[in-house]
Amino acid sequence: MATPEQMQQARELFPGYAWMLDIPELADIIGRAAEERWAADRIQGALQGTGWWRERNAIARQWQELTQTDPAEATRQQNMLALQMRQWAASVGLQITADDAAYVAGLSLARGASESEWKGGIYQEFAGVRGQRPSTVRDQMGAMAAQYAVPLSDQTVDKWSQDLATGMVDMNMYESYLREQAKSLFPGLSNAIDRGITVQQYVQPYAQIAVQELGLNPGEIDWRDPKWNTAIHRVDPKTGVPTSMSLADWTKELRTNAVYGFDQTQRAQEQAAALSQGLLQRFGRAA
Repeated sequence: MATPEQMQQARELFPGYAWMLDIPELADIIGRAAEERWAADRIQGALQGTGWWRERNAIARQWQELTQTDPAEATRQQNMLALQMRQWAASVGLQITADDAAYVAGLSLARGASESEWKGGIYQEFAGVRGQRPSTVRDQMGAMAAQYAVPLSDQTVDKWSQDLATGMVDMNMYESYLREQAKSLFPGLSNAIDRGITVQQYVQPYAQIAVQELGLNPGEIDWRDPKWNTAIHRVDPKTGVPTSMSLADWTKELRTNAVYGFDQTQRAQEQAAALSQGLLQRFGRAA
C-alpha cells in the first residue's frame, strides 16, 4: 500500500500517472516508482503486468484516465454516445429512454466496447430480455423471407436482424441465404431464382388462378404452406426432374382436390348451374 509520502512524491515526479493513485493496485506501483526513481519503461512494464491492465483494453484504460483527469469531458463523451445509441436504436425499431442510454453508454465506455459490441448488447437487452420487437429491420427481413417462400422461425429472423443491425452481415448476404434456401426447397425454380426472380414473382400466374377459382383474397395465399407450394414443388414421374405444375394442371388440382374447397365456391355453383341448364336445353326441357 502506497504511503502518503510516496503518493505525494508520485504527484510531484510523475504528474501524468497521478490519476492512478486512486486505484490501489496501481497506486502501489506508482508509489514505489516515485520512491525508487524508476525509469518510464520500468513503470510501464510494471503497469502492464497488473490484473487491472490485463482486464482492460486501451479504450477502457483511456476512459478511466479521462474520468479521473477531466470529468466534464468524460460526461460530454458519455452523453454523445448515449445520443448515438438512441438514434441507432430508433433506426432499428427499438425504444430506449435517455436514462437507459446514459447507463449503457457509461458501461460501454468503461468496458471499452466497440460499436458492434454495444449495438449487440442493446439489441439483446431490449429485443431479448425486455421483449421489444425491432420492427423496422425485422419486418423487412420477414417480408423478404415471404418473397422467397422460405419458412423461418422467429428466433432465426431475430438472429439475422440482430447481426444486420450490428453490422455483422448485410442485406445482400441475407438475400443470398434466402435464395439458396429457396432453391433447396423448390429445385425446379433454381434457374429462375438464379436469374433474380423471387418465388412470389414466379407464382403470380398460379396465385391469379387460385383467386379466380376460389374467390380468395391474394393475401390469404401463403406460398410457404405445402397446400399452396405443391404447385411449384413436383417431380416429373417420367424423368424424375423437379418441376412445376402446368397452369392447366393447377386449375384442375384446385377444382378436384377437396383441400381447396372448390365445390363450396360461387364459381363452382355457377358452373353447376350452367351445366344443368345446358343439359335441360339439350333434352328440350329448358324454357
